[in-house]
Amino acid sequence: MTKANQTKTSTIQNDDLKQALQACLREHFKTDCSIIGLKREVSNYSSSFVIEELDVALDNGNRQMLLFKNPGNPVLQEQFPMTKPEFMSNPLREIEVYRRLLTTHGMGTAECLGSVCNIKEKQFWLFLEKVNGLELYQFGDFEIWLKVARWLARFHTRFGVGSRELTSGVPLLHYDREFYLAWPERANAFLPGRSKSVQKLESWTKDYYGSVVDRLMELPVTLLHGDFNASNIIVQQTTQSPRICPVDWEMAALGPGLIDLAALISGNWSADQRTNLARAYLGELQKSGQYRAGEQMFLEDLNYCQLHLAMQWLGWSRNWSPPSEHKQDWLQRAIELTEKIGLC
Repeated sequence: MTKANQTKTSTIQNDDLKQALQACLREHFKTDCSIIGLKREVSNYSSSFVIEELDVALDNGNRQMLLFKNPGNPVLQEQFPMTKPEFMSNPLREIEVYRRLLTTHGMGTAECLGSVCNIKEKQFWLFLEKVNGLELYQFGDFEIWLKVARWLARFHTRFGVGSRELTSGVPLLHYDREFYLAWPERANAFLPGRSKSVQKLESWTKDYYGSVVDRLMELPVTLLHGDFNASNIIVQQTTQSPRICPVDWEMAALGPGLIDLAALISGNWSADQRTNLARAYLGELQKSGQYRAGEQMFLEDLNYCQLHLAMQWLGWSRNWSPPSEHKQDWLQRAIELTEKIGLC
C-alpha cells in the first residue's frame, strides 16, 4: 500500500454511495437494514486508487467499520502517475478475486461486503471489512514473518491443484512466456545511462533470459497475490495465532507460487534469514504432499523467481519509484542473481 495524500477527496456523492452500500449490506446480511449514519474519511493508506474508511450506522443498532475501494476513480492516479503498466490493469480483477475466490476459502482475508460493477459507467466499487492490524514491515519479530511464509504456503496449496478450474472466469493475469519476456525488454529500455552494470545485465538477458523463462514455465501453477510485499500484508494480533490478511489483490494471477515468496523475502534480509523464510514456506508446502522435490531444487527455483521479480520492478515504469521505506537496488539484485544462477 502507498501512503496517500489526503488533500483530495472522492468525487462520489454521499447519497449515491449510501444507496449503493445499503443495497450491498442488505444482500450480504440478508436483512432489510437501512443506513442512518455514514461518516467518510480518505484512508491514510491507499493502493493505486482511492480508499475511504467508512463508519456506517444501521437502523438495527449495528455499526460497521469498512473500507471503500474505488479503482474507477482517477483522483489518486493523478497524484501517483504511472504506478502500474497499462497491460497489468483491470478494475474488475480485485473485485472478482474477493467475490468469487477469497470469500469462499476461509484464509483470513478481508470479508467482501459487496461490490458495484458498471462497465459502461466505469463504476467499480468494492466494500471490504476493515481489518485492524499493522503492515508486516512494522513487525521486527522474525517469528511473525515465518508465520506469514507458512500462511503463504497453505494459501498456494489451497489453490494449487486445479487452480485453473477454481479461478475460471476471473480476469487474472497469466504468467506465460510472453509475460515473462516483457520485463527484460522493458527494463533494458528504461534503465538510465550505460553503466557497466546496465550493459552487463542487458547482454545477459539477451543471451540467457530465454533459459530463465524455460525454467519458470516448468514450475507448478497456483493463484498468486502478485504483489506479496510486506506493505500489502496486514497482521492482526489475536489471543490465538495472528490473522494474516494480504490486501491489494489488483495483480492477482495464475503463476508459480514462488513468485509470491520471492516478494516476501525481498527485503533487507541476510542470506540466512532469506533461507529460513524459504524453509518455513517449504516445510509447510511439503505437509500437503504437493511438493516432492528436494530443498536444493526448491532454492534454485526460488532464485529464478527472484530474478523475474527484479526484472519486473526494473521494467515497471520509466517514471515510477517506490516509497523510500521500500526502495531496493533492483539492478544490483538482478546482477547478483544472474551470477548465482550462472548459465554463462
